[in-house]
Amino acid sequence: KYLTGDVPQIILSKNTEYYEKDDKGNSLPYVDSIQFFIQNRKLEQLDMFENKQIDMILALPTSKITKMVEGRLSDFNSTPPKLMLNKNALLQTHYYLFNMEDPRFQNIKVRQAFNYAIDRERIGRDILKNQYDELGFFGVVPPLPSIFRGYEFQQVRNIGYDYNPEKARKLLAEAGYPNGKDFGTVNLRFRIDDINAAVSDEFSQQILQVLGINVNIDGSNFEQLTSDAIESNGDLFKSSWIADYPNPENFLANFQSSNKPDKETNAQGLNYAKYVNPQFDN
Repeated sequence: KYLTGDVPQIILSKNTEYYEKDDKGNSLPYVDSIQFFIQNRKLEQLDMFENKQIDMILALPTSKITKMVEGRLSDFNSTPPKLMLNKNALLQTHYYLFNMEDPRFQNIKVRQAFNYAIDRERIGRDILKNQYDELGFFGVVPPLPSIFRGYEFQQVRNIGYDYNPEKARKLLAEAGYPNGKDFGTVNLRFRIDDINAAVSDEFSQQILQVLGINVNIDGSNFEQLTSDAIESNGDLFKSSWIADYPNPENFLANFQSSNKPDKETNAQGLNYAKYVNPQFDN
């Protein structure tokens, strides 16, 4: 049953005619119903949890992780525990897209400079509060060898990007923009939530500190962000992908040239960067 309201709800009710029982003869399922609240705001989710309106939340707001986890150790360590925390890796990856229709980013040295300028460990430690499974540059496929068997994550990592500010500045100078001179401002678009905003702010500070380039951050809803990415209304776009099925191809296909969106021809595709590389396609 679906209930509308300020916080919509979905209620799944027990099938009273279900026939299976457990090993002790108890009828299944054990619960009469499960109630889901559709609340996208993380802080409001936490308030509902603290007020015992809900029994589980899927993620903690970044700003509250330290208070909830480190500040309430007794609740986790009590017998039985009052609070439980499970950490599970998702088939998901987060990344920023360059607008490849921008002449500045068509220069591979510029794109490499941006990558070498970012201290991912600092973002993971200070901003994400260690809420990640793997951190670093493994490409767009989440580095989960137990799921993506046979995929050469370490080879991708070996040719990936570490934090190297000196190399970043050198590459930017070779591209014709020493210390960011004449590069202009970069507009970074992201979907509004506390994590995206915090990471975007840290990203902009690191790029300014290392490359001398100003990055303006601009949040919007998902629909507007997607539309702007398709229309190249911006320079960088925060994006992510959750696998439809556990295969590296599900991530890689989003960057094939055949998946470029085109509003003029009404072509659909998730390659919002408009990245074209025949070698990658092959």
